[in-house]
Amino acid sequence: MSSSWKTLSSNPESLAAARIELHYALQPAASVGTFLGEAVPDYSHTSMDYDPDRNAFVGQPVASAANAEAALFLENLETALLDQNGEVLAKLSLFDKTTAEGLEFYAEQIKSLGADTSRLEMPTYGDFPDSPLSGGAKFHSGHAAQILEVGRYYHNTGPVLSEIVQRNRAASPVRIWPHHFDVATLLTLKEPSTPGGEDGVSVGVGMSPGDGTSPAPYWYVTPWPYPDKNKLPRLEAGHWNTEGWVGALLAAGEVSQ
Repeated sequence: MSSSWKTLSSNPESLAAARIELHYALQPAASVGTFLGEAVPDYSHTSMDYDPDRNAFVGQPVASAANAEAALFLENLETALLDQNGEVLAKLSLFDKTTAEGLEFYAEQIKSLGADTSRLEMPTYGDFPDSPLSGGAKFHSGHAAQILEVGRYYHNTGPVLSEIVQRNRAASPVRIWPHHFDVATLLTLKEPSTPGGEDGVSVGVGMSPGDGTSPAPYWYVTPWPYPDKNKLPRLEAGHWNTEGWVGALLAAGEVSQ
């Protein structure tokens, strides 16, 4: 597995449009694990991984479809179905296609494996970024170079998070969450009394390619429960975010490229 740092552009704010397009392109692949995977309490069946050797996002195996995995290759924005050995069964470039066509691709390919695809639909979220793609617009190749640039942030962040996991038994596996498109690990210091409950104690560490908080990618550390906004310690790097969530934020522009 490659872990070398890839050089980043000096203008991370320019990646916003490509990041949104990539976020939408991920959703057909995300739908496979979300609706056809075996549901688990921590929702990890909806998560994806980043494969640095293939420059691809890869979903969780779906038992009902011979453990096939949905994937999105950033090169040529190709959505694909992989067999249990990681070999490509079928692929489709989303350029000049809609998200609905991407979903239809998976429905056809997974049905051919003998699985029921009647529950397969596009994931919906209340706070997804606005885009003409939500209304049936087609993906286009105008952001192809910037999409690859967004991928470099996942490439560079993966080894850092993996090292945190290796050093902390309380850390969860590194996961990409299709809802907010962040890649993160969660260090659980105290389990909540019920799955998903808010009385636990944890620290999230991850990277967001950008969102309402910042148009550019950023790295974050978020303690839970949130600390008092009026008693935050001084940070040696980055700054405290206090709008919407409380945590330490290091913007891409503050990191040596």
